Amino acid sequence: MRIDVESFDDPRLAEYRALRDRELVGEDGRSGTFIGEGLLVIERMLALPGATRSILAAERRLAEIDALLERHAQPYVPVFVTKDHRVEALTGFQMHRGAIASGDRAILQGRSLHEVAPTTGPALVLAADGVGDRDNIGAIFRDGAAFGAHGLLIGQHCHDPLYRKSIRSSMGYALSVPFMHCVLPSTLKMLRRDHGYSVLGTVCRPGARPLPSIRRTERMVVVVGNEFRGISPEVEAECDQLAFIPMRAGIDSLNVSVAGAVTLFHLAHGGGTLPTGNPSGQA
Repeated sequence: MRIDVESFDDPRLAEYRALRDRELVGEDGRSGTFIGEGLLVIERMLALPGATRSILAAERRLAEIDALLERHAQPYVPVFVTKDHRVEALTGFQMHRGAIASGDRAILQGRSLHEVAPTTGPALVLAADGVGDRDNIGAIFRDGAAFGAHGLLIGQHCHDPLYRKSIRSSMGYALSVPFMHCVLPSTLKMLRRDHGYSVLGTVCRPGARPLPSIRRTERMVVVVGNEFRGISPEVEAECDQLAFIPMRAGIDSLNVSVAGAVTLFHLAHGGGTLPTGNPSGQA
């Protein structure tokens, strides 16, 4: 399905045209499509049947794109091909990776709560409360993938996880870790009340328990908060426990994605497991 680009006015290229200019005014893809950048991300897109609408590639990347299409049995995805400098002129930014792709948001945004937060059996779920930085929201997906989170709840005022640079920061895991946008306080309340989840909030202030003392429950949500304000009072009210990461004197906090990684590592490998019926997490 190779298509040589003859004109930037081709309507089939509308999703790629002047991406940088659109991003500057905040049009970051909350429509029906998203943009993935680089071969690693494109491969993750191709692994999801029906997710990839088309690919725009510099000539130097064509052989690699062909190999990915063959590997994932996606021979009918349109591939628009042009010279390197023309790709950059079309998109409005430097294409160091030489390839981008357009994807269908509906494939990723149509998940049910059960897919993100299983209601039977053991489950570890990550929740983001007001995480506003595009790189941080991407890195949190990478945390979830690394430490076996079943899914990610995206609260209000979080940055779009399918923004091009967020997907890149996630190393493409925003496409493979199931997520769902939600009103976080009410969703946490329902998971606690109806499905036996306990909720652990991560904070960096007195009154919380040190992370090493926290024990994992059978079904647990870990909440990370806004980069400056932390977890909102509404979300904190739904937390069964609050935990902090002990650090050297004079160091008051970690980047939100780093704190999320440390917390998930403890729960995945060192926090033990308790029955669902003990939401307090006490041994």
